[in-house]
Amino acid sequence: MEIKILPEVKLARKIIHKHSLEIPFDIDSLVKEYADLIYKPIPVSGIDGVSLNLKTPGKKPLIIVNSSLQKQRQFFTLAHELGHFFMHKNKSEYFIDGGIYRDEDCKDSSIEIEANGTAKQRLICS
Repeated sequence: MEIKILPEVKLARKIIHKHSLEIPFDIDSLVKEYADLIYKPIPVSGIDGVSLNLKTPGKKPLIIVNSSLQKQRQFFTLAHELGHFFMHKNKSEYFIDGGIYRDEDCKDSSIEIEANGTAKQRLICS
């Protein structure tokens, strides 16, 4: 019987291998290699993080994490948004954690499940 490895698990392993990471590691530094990162309060209920400029040529992607969240939730949210960056940047210009998407293709909750799976693979500081 063949064991199926989920795409988010493959992604996490690939990132860890590519950057020679050992858990725990500084996820902020990792994210900053790919995107600008801002921690700030987001005054909209239910919004934990935002990924912007994922498909904009010539613009560096931007990840915003709600600084009003508890620290552990911020780490998870950052890893979740990093999952969107690697797995879904060809599907949408932006993601707002909470289910609001620009492209019709992205209304499928499977992409949120994948991004959560990436975060759960310990692409977070503990």
